[in-house]
Amino acid sequence: RLYVESWQSAVFNELAGWRMKHLPSEVTEGDIVLVTTDPAASGASGKKGLSAWDVSAVKKNGHAPHLVSADDATSGIFTFEHVVVPLLGSKVRLPKWAPTLISDLVERDMATIVAREHKSKEYTLKGSYRHLIVVPKNLEVLQCGDDSEATQVSFDLPPAAYATELVAKLASEGAE
Repeated sequence: RLYVESWQSAVFNELAGWRMKHLPSEVTEGDIVLVTTDPAASGASGKKGLSAWDVSAVKKNGHAPHLVSADDATSGIFTFEHVVVPLLGSKVRLPKWAPTLISDLVERDMATIVAREHKSKEYTLKGSYRHLIVVPKNLEVLQCGDDSEATQVSFDLPPAAYATELVAKLASEGAE
């Protein structure tokens, strides 16, 4: 199972990289966003996008995937922070831009196991979603002492977000 989940994460990384490279840094038609399933929180439009921070605050089944329409994309209801990419599995909805890419990746890796339910539960992955971007909160970058090379960084990230990318991005921008 660990191998299958590792493959699932590797495919997520390839999908996220493709999305960032080939489509604009904004919500586009065909993206997937997570929306609240709580009618009281949905607002006038009936849709409320959830950032990684929001998802961690709502109950486990308090959100659902939503395929962004052309109207959604231009309405301003959703922001780029709401866009998610699937971790492949039998229960996920795919963005419009992903099926051919996913098919190529699955064929390349010969891993049809995640495309459908498997008779062995340990090899069945239902899938889930991860946000394409996560905006940190309480970001502070401080120069320490007289040494311009010494920097202290502090920030908050929601559960399941990794600091590695943020630290790498801050380091590369500092080097420029």
